[in-house]
Order: sequence, then C-alpha cells, then structure tokens
Amino acid sequence: MTSKTSWFSFGIYKNTLHRFKWGSFLYFIVLFFSVPFVLMTQSPSELFESFSLRNYQVGGLILKQSFIVIPYLLAMAVPTVVALLVLRNVHSSKQGVFTHSIPVTRKSYYISSLFGGFSLMLAPILLNGIILLAMSIFGYGRTIAPWSVMCWVIIQVLVLFIMFSVASFSAFLTGNGVAHVVINVLLHTFPLLIAGAILLVSEVFLFGFVQSENFIADEIFRHTPIVWLFSKLTTDLYLDFGLFKSIMLWIYVIGALVLYVLGYILYKNRKIEACGDVAAFKIFRPILKYTVTGIAELAVLAMLWAMELPAVAIYIVAAVICAVVYFICEMLMNKTFKVFGTYKGFAVFAVCSALVISFCAYTSVFGYETRIPEVEKIEEATIYSGYFSDIEEPFINDEQTINAVRTMHKEFLANVPLTEREVWERSDFNGYNLYVKYRLKNGRVLARRYLVDNDLCYKALMEMYKSVDYKMQITGLSDVNIDNVKNADLRVYFAGFNHHIALNYNAKEILRAVKKDVEVLSYNDMSNETYNMEFDISFSLSYEENEKQQVFVEAAYGINPEKYQSKRFNVQVTSKFTNTINLLKELGYYDEIVSKCADSLWICKEPLIKAGEMLVYKGEDGHFGELYANLMDCVKLEPADSLAVANSLIETKRTDLAEGKNYFIFSNSDNWDGGVWFAKDMVCYPEEKLPDYLKKYINE
Repeated sequence: MTSKTSWFSFGIYKNTLHRFKWGSFLYFIVLFFSVPFVLMTQSPSELFESFSLRNYQVGGLILKQSFIVIPYLLAMAVPTVVALLVLRNVHSSKQGVFTHSIPVTRKSYYISSLFGGFSLMLAPILLNGIILLAMSIFGYGRTIAPWSVMCWVIIQVLVLFIMFSVASFSAFLTGNGVAHVVINVLLHTFPLLIAGAILLVSEVFLFGFVQSENFIADEIFRHTPIVWLFSKLTTDLYLDFGLFKSIMLWIYVIGALVLYVLGYILYKNRKIEACGDVAAFKIFRPILKYTVTGIAELAVLAMLWAMELPAVAIYIVAAVICAVVYFICEMLMNKTFKVFGTYKGFAVFAVCSALVISFCAYTSVFGYETRIPEVEKIEEATIYSGYFSDIEEPFINDEQTINAVRTMHKEFLANVPLTEREVWERSDFNGYNLYVKYRLKNGRVLARRYLVDNDLCYKALMEMYKSVDYKMQITGLSDVNIDNVKNADLRVYFAGFNHHIALNYNAKEILRAVKKDVEVLSYNDMSNETYNMEFDISFSLSYEENEKQQVFVEAAYGINPEKYQSKRFNVQVTSKFTNTINLLKELGYYDEIVSKCADSLWICKEPLIKAGEMLVYKGEDGHFGELYANLMDCVKLEPADSLAVANSLIETKRTDLAEGKNYFIFSNSDNWDGGVWFAKDMVCYPEEKLPDYLKKYINE
C-alpha cells in the first residue's frame, strides 16, 4: 500500500492540525495583541512622533526591541508546548499502541507530525505578518515598512525552527512528559551550566582569577543559542540584515537540521515499551542521572561558598544532597525504591568531584596561577585599579612599562595570600584590588586580579605613573583635542564644604595647564586622597556623531537631529598641580574658593581621644572612626582664623588620628542644626599640631 511506504501522510498532517488548531489560534491572539493591536491604538503620525528615529531605520519600528522581544520569547516557549502535544504518542502507552497500529511507517508519522506542529506555529506568524503588511500599505508606511515585516516574520520562523528541533529531539529521549520538559530545558541551558561551573570553580579556587574578554566560560555563554539570538535581537544588527549574514545563525540552523535527523533515528530505534520511562534508552540513563546530580552539586556549592561556611561543612552538606538527588534519579528511572545497591555509581561521582576540586584547589591549574608571559610575547600591558579611576585598561606598549608590570606581577605572586578570604580574615589588612592585564601579540588577553595591601598597591601605581602615556589615559586626557573643549566646571569640597564654579570662558586654557601638570607629576602627587581639600575639574567635550542610521533619517525626511554630542571626564587636582593652581589664582578663582570656604568653618571644642583601637568622646565610648558632633559642642571660627585655615587646606595633607587628643574642623552653614560627622571626613589636628590661633576655641 502506498500509505505504508510514503514519507508523508496527509491524514496524519490534517489530523494534527485539526486536533490542536485551538493552540494555534491562542498563539495568534497573543501575538496579535502584543504587536499589531498595540500599534493600532495610535495613529501613524502619533507613532512616528512617539518613537525616536536615532537608533533604528525609518520603517523599522516593529524591529525595535519593545516590539520584537515578546514575539521572540513566545517563539522560544511555544515549540516546547507544541512538541508535548504533537508527540504525545511517545509518552502515552495508549496513544503509542494506537499510533503503531495504523498503516504508516515511523518515518511518515515523524515527518507528518513535525510538519503539522510547525504549521500550527507558522500560521499565527504569517497571519500577523499579513496584518502588519496591510497596516504598512494603509497609512503606517513611515513606521512599518514591508522589508521590516518580512524581517519580523523570518526572525520568528528561524527561532521556531531552531527551538522546535531541540523540543522534538528531547521528546524521543524520554517516555515521560514531565521529563521531556526537564530534558528540553537542560539541552537549551547545558552550555550555560558548563560556563557557570567553570566560572564558579575559577572564582573560588584560582588565585588571581578575573574574567577576561576571551575567557572560555564567557565564550560558551555568548555562543549559547538562546543567549546569542537574544543579544542580537536587542541590538541594531538586524537593521541592515546583518543578523541573516551572521555565520553563527546558520550554524544553529544546520545544528537544528542535525537534531531533526537524530530525532528520527531515536524514534525509529526506540521501543514502544519505553512509553512512561524517564529515560527511553538505557545508554541515556547514566547521562541523565549524573547530569542532574552534577547540577545539584553546583547549585549547593555556589550557595554554601557564598555563605562563606567552613570548607568541611560545605563538602559534607554537598555530598549528602548529591546522594539524595542521585538515588531519587535511580528510583525514578528504575521505578523502585530498592536502588541503594547502586551506591558504587555515586561513589564514582563523588571521587571524580573530589579529584576536580582538589586539582583546582591544590595545583596551579596548568600554570594559570603563576603564569607571567615572556616580554617578547607581550604587545602591551597595564596595572590599574577601578578604585582610583573610572578609566579602565590603560594599556601601555613601551618596553620599560611592560617590564615594570612583569616585575610587580612577580611581587604580587610572592606577597599576596592565596585567597581573598584569608586576606579579609586579617584584622590588620588595608588594601585594594589591582588588575594586571597583558595583551599578547597573538591577540589574546591575559588578565589577573589581586587583593594587595596599601604599601604594595602604592608601589605598583608609583611605577605605572612613571609613564606619561599611562597618566594621560588614566585621567582621560589621552585623546582630548583642546579645540573640542566646550566648557569646564570646578568643584571644590571637603567635610561639608561644596562649591561649584563654571570655567566656561577659560576651559581651554585650564585644560592646557592640567595636561602640563599631569605630564610631570607622580602618583603620590596626583593622589587626591592625601589632601584636606579636593579639587575636581570636569571638562565637557564635543564630538560629531556620524551614525549611518541618523544620516539615513536626515536624508529621508529632512530631520536634523543634534549632531554634536557631549561627553565629560574629571581630573582631580591636588596642590602639586602648580600650573593649574597658579592659573586659578591668576584668574581669581582661587580667592573665590578660599573666601567661600572661610565663611563656614567650625571647630569642635571637645577632643576625640584615641587610645589604641578605642575612641572616647566626652567620656563615652564611640565607634572607631566616628565623631558625634553637636551644635553646643562646636563653634564657628572668626573671619581671620577661618581665612588662615582655608588658605592652608589645599596645602596640607590629611592627618590620621594620633594617640591622645584630636581636634576637628569642618564646614557648614550658619543654620546647621547639629548631626553626625565622621572623623575621616574632617580636617584633623592632633593636639601637638593644633595652631596657636585655634587653641582659644577649645575647652581646656
């Protein structure tokens, strides 16, 4: 009979459409109210005015993130539901027996069912596409162009095709509907789980670990289909059909075709008795149980490591939970409670896990922890800390700086404790995270992060600041064209004093002075943390934006969006910026600062007494580092004294609390009503360094 040998059965196809047309209609309704209906609620002119045209082409409104994400998420979820419904016969014994009693081959049933399922998903997309195309013709052409409708449809069809391949393939691995959903999710997220495992183990055990741009876990994460597709749909890549030109997309499509073929092979070779089994093939059972147990192990270890529990407690709890999960998997797959005889399988899993953890904890992991690249392999290198600057990765390519980076890297390896946890458990530790990065000549980046104490951090940054190029990058001055400076703002602050001055007319002149100072100053000279008064000059630059989408909009509709955009960067100035300070004095800004500051200086009459780690204020124990200042215990300085203090602020470095009595000066307005000030934020005068003209204010 023809029906027995034909590769396609129209009867099966038609029956599939008839049985589940309600699901297709529901998909159509949800999709319709997510996109076409939302657009219909506004007139074409309102839509055109409501959405900015800067970041997408004219006519491409439905490709904007807000109109493509919901259809994309639906295209991700719907294939799983359709596979559950259409391939129900591989999970139900009754339907399985009936299916195999009808005169069609497995190949015919497989192809016809999958075509039917895909048609159920395709119809709602095409119908909504027709509606959008009609809207484009009848008034919405400026926001919905035919090309964008075609792109909108194709994107969803491709996502459905890829997702349905995984959903249908996973259906034949199991004879249980719940297990089908679980396996489908695992197949989609398995690369993410691998990436998460690599990242988790690396962060816990690898000394100096930091994620770099070519870290294998990041590469796996970025190229996982669900992540890659979603990331592309949230960018403008599809506007010039770049999404369809991407080789990764077609790799996923080819992979989907392979899964469809493998799905047929599984279906052809599985036994009808597998209906109801968690694992339809014996060879799949160990894969499934060890995967689920491994995921449980990763989840438990991640939570317990985050809680910073003792290592022994972490591993005992993880072992117990993994054992429970392992034996539950055995019970489900063997349909019996008598599974404890399979303990050897769990023992193998436990030993392998212990070996992996021990390898990462007690070795250098193939030299990862101790690797310092050879000079001849390095293109450029850097050491930096985000704490000291918002500018990251100031790479330098001169040989002297590269050698300095390698030398400091060796010191980090020799002096830094093995784990950050060991560092924070030391009560005497004070330090920062420093990043060491090398860009190698082969294009790869080697990156490390170390928590180092203040002395070593200071030494490293002093070395780096010997490079003028490094200083220019770290301050944001490296690519600045003086002619592009639009304006500048000066902000001066210390313990309560905050004054702002616009330097617009002198911005270019001041920037030249700042650059001249930066070229010759050391890290110690440029560190804004060491002085009582801090100067922060913010420069605003203009640059011409030249986005092809913006040019397209301007050419098509005569719209003239603002071409000149602004970006800002800050330079923190200390008293060592002699050229800058002298220019501020010459232009009159310095006197304005001193005058404003002198108007609002107060002194605390009672001292803060330091005795070891204990602070005492007015006979009461205080929290280390804090000063509780009340209005009755403070007095405003007289004008002459206030002016003398204000003049000294930028020249004097901050003084740490000394043993014995410490007096504090802060700034505030006349209507200050008391409150809490922190000693670390004030100007501190140990008793022996308190100027004579201020002694009249304190209580003897």
